[in-house]
Parts: sequence; C-alpha cells; structure tokens
Amino acid sequence: MNVKALISGLQNTVAVDFYHSPKGDLIFWTDVVEDKIYRGYVISGSLTNIEVVVQTGLATAEGLAVDWIGENLYWVESNLDQIEVAKLSGLHRRTLIASNMENPRAIALDPRYGMLFWTDWDTSAPRIERASMSGEGRSVICRVDDITDGAWPNGLTLDYVAL
Repeated sequence: MNVKALISGLQNTVAVDFYHSPKGDLIFWTDVVEDKIYRGYVISGSLTNIEVVVQTGLATAEGLAVDWIGENLYWVESNLDQIEVAKLSGLHRRTLIASNMENPRAIALDPRYGMLFWTDWDTSAPRIERASMSGEGRSVICRVDDITDGAWPNGLTLDYVAL
C-alpha cells in the first residue's frame, strides 16, 4: 500500500472531515492549540490553497462534520460546551446548542434526514445525543453508563447504508 501525507508537520489536529463535490475535493481539520479550523483543496494528490475557515472564538474544536447537502460545517466545542455551524467558507456562523453539555466530543451528521449526533463525556451521564441539524428536538439516544460503567464515548460514525 502506498500512503502519502497530504500535509506534514501537523501536531495538534484532532478532527478531520472531507467534502467531495464537482468543484473539487476539500479537507477540513481543526488545530486545538492554534484554535482554528482550516481547509484545503486536494488536487492531483496534493493539498493546496490551505486557508483558515474559522479563526476566532474557538477554544477546543474537537469534533468536525461536513454537511454535503447544505454545504455547512458543524463542529463541537468541548471547552465552551456547545455545537456550532457555519457555511463551508466560515461565513454565517452561529451556535446551535449551548446548554446541558459537559464535554461534547465527537459529531456526525445525516444530512439526508437533517439529523445531528454527538457524544458527551459528562462525568455523571456520558451519552450520545441527537437533534435536528437546526438544533431542535434534542434527545438522548444512548446513555453510555447503561451499557458499561466508566466509559466515555469518544468517536462516532453513521452507517448510511443501514439507516
């Protein structure tokens, strides 16, 4: 297997997602030390045109997900205990959910059904939650302490075929 690093020297990247479109392929990532969200175009196997998409108001963006239908970028702010959204350009940024969270971590989307899922490391009630992609209709879908004692849900992905 031939593996190539698209960009070298990254040390504090926590979250990564991609967007495939007729206009080109984009990769988004967070840097939790610089407190920024970046994007770059993948062209002929190389990452080019790297730019900062979100550069202010971040504390620790640990989860990131691309809405390929609405062309929005969602992220989880674990230190600010909130979920935010902006256009892929970083414009029209807003906070979707900012209450009753202790330490949100991972995030996943199903844009076909307008659903947003995230994990929370809440020490008293670690869980996986969901809401609409507009932030409404929030509910707990899995309390992790009901499954195993002392677990923290860290990663999250969706099986689009099974849904």
